[in-house]
Amino acid sequence: FVAARGTFCLLTGEGFLRPGPFVAEDLAAAFAAGLVFVLVNHACVHIAIALATHEPVLSSLMDDLRFQLLTGGVLVMLAPLVVVADAFSAALVPVLILPVAAVRISAQLATQREYDALHDGLTSLPNRALLQRELDRLLREAEAPGDGVVVVLADLDHFKEINDTLGHHVGDLLLVEVAQRLTAAAGPEVLVARLGGDEFALLVCVQGGVGTHAEVATTLADRVLAGLREPITVAGVRLDVQASLGIAVSPEHGTGLSQLMARADVAMYAAKAQRAGWAVYDPELDENTPQRLA
Repeated sequence: FVAARGTFCLLTGEGFLRPGPFVAEDLAAAFAAGLVFVLVNHACVHIAIALATHEPVLSSLMDDLRFQLLTGGVLVMLAPLVVVADAFSAALVPVLILPVAAVRISAQLATQREYDALHDGLTSLPNRALLQRELDRLLREAEAPGDGVVVVLADLDHFKEINDTLGHHVGDLLLVEVAQRLTAAAGPEVLVARLGGDEFALLVCVQGGVGTHAEVATTLADRVLAGLREPITVAGVRLDVQASLGIAVSPEHGTGLSQLMARADVAMYAAKAQRAGWAVYDPELDENTPQRLA
């Protein structure tokens, strides 16, 4: 409010604590003050949220501003209709509540659809599309020497038996609990995504000087396995949940999502075969060659 009032007074020459009569020439200053109010308000809120959740400030702020400016802009364009309706009869003004509400609801539905397109419906974790977008961003930003990206693919062991024995509804409850544990164990700097079924992926950027990429990846894998070690009680059944993790790092093992995921998948099946918990991609373990496919 102070920033908005200061903007209005700066543009109109009015005293800060001495408001004068509003005239037509003040309309541009009022629009500018409103814009400052929206920008300052949302910047303060989203910077606080981003600092608390360790999310990128700029992308979060821009996403919300797009929604607010779109809906706010449409509502502002309806303002002349309110004036005309009021000039004809004040009783007509409430009628405009319906189109105003429709604009707001439509914008909220569009935002929700965009969110649903990038998140898993069961666990609310990011999905493969959001994982792809974040990996592309991290690869672009990893420009300093020693920077890299770690991809960890996690697959639950014997999940099919749980589904077949206890039912898919129990399997869904188990996946929700596993998603929460993975997120808690991985930490706020790691993106945890669900790829489908009982497959999850973890994505983290490694800054130069932090340590080797493999060390960061194996430390992350140990944290994840430790987070799953405690039995999970679902629908009155106590289950010991184990997972096999495959690790691939960029740029050593690839520079794109498909390549990194394929090699993390090879490492994951090696971990399953060795019952080792996790394994780092090794070209000697990879039998998937064009010649073999042919």
